[in-house]
Amino acid sequence: MLELIKPGSKFDFVGWRYKGFIFSGILTGISILAVLIFGHPKMGVDFRGGTEIQVKFNQAVQIDELRDVLDKSGISGISVQRFGGLGVQEYLVRFPVAKQEDSARIHESLTGKFGEKGFEIKREESVGPRVGKELRNKAMLATIFALVGILIYIAYRFEFRFGVGTVIATIHDLIVAYGAMKICGYELNLTSVASLLTLAGYSVNDTVVVFDRIRENMRKLSRQRFEEVMNAAINETLSRTIITSGATFLTVAAIFFFGGPVLRDFSFVLLIGIVIGTYSSIFIASPVLLFWKQKFGKKKK
Repeated sequence: MLELIKPGSKFDFVGWRYKGFIFSGILTGISILAVLIFGHPKMGVDFRGGTEIQVKFNQAVQIDELRDVLDKSGISGISVQRFGGLGVQEYLVRFPVAKQEDSARIHESLTGKFGEKGFEIKREESVGPRVGKELRNKAMLATIFALVGILIYIAYRFEFRFGVGTVIATIHDLIVAYGAMKICGYELNLTSVASLLTLAGYSVNDTVVVFDRIRENMRKLSRQRFEEVMNAAINETLSRTIITSGATFLTVAAIFFFGGPVLRDFSFVLLIGIVIGTYSSIFIASPVLLFWKQKFGKKKK
């Protein structure tokens, strides 16, 4: 088996836990402040309701020119956003109402200016305000149920204290990823919610590997202090963690850079999640387990 870290390494991860708490406090603080001061990430049409049309032009079109054309359609609340990188003549046209005649008026305005063959409607999505609200509420419930399910599973698979550490680390990861979406201007939609739930699953998987080795070492190294047992477990799984996370990160990075704008929101959350999830399994979940052991565990006589 490939070993990036030499067997028998003795990095004092437990001794670095307070520095980890400070770093995590800074990350979560920035994420929470970004949402409190500037608001939640912009809602996609899935949650906000309305119509979203992706238009590709066969010629160079300036965004101000496109706005002027669409304003003449008489539809209020139209927003235009470039879709894709520089040189890509694609735009997202959004407006708050979801009526079929409004989409027809948009099409007529574009045809009058650019001709039938001057553009292509690549995608059109419409969601009513009531449906958007229902989807938003269901997304919140899905996230809450996922966290409760994680706590129950880990408590059953290991012990309740292991579940507490896992859930706290997962909440930490979700807050940081959510804040990163806001700071970097990514949209909150059903795809990004799916990526947040995927991130939760990835974070739990990484934490379970460490916890499983801690449980094994609790039997093998029963005479040693719990801090030493934890350090040994983290060091023993370090190579596996780096290799697995690194391979996953490279795969998601390829999707982010080459998968196109449609997959960018999804892959961005996973990129952040892989890094922060690997970090939290060592510096959040494990220290919380130690804290629980010190405060509520049975004292050795």
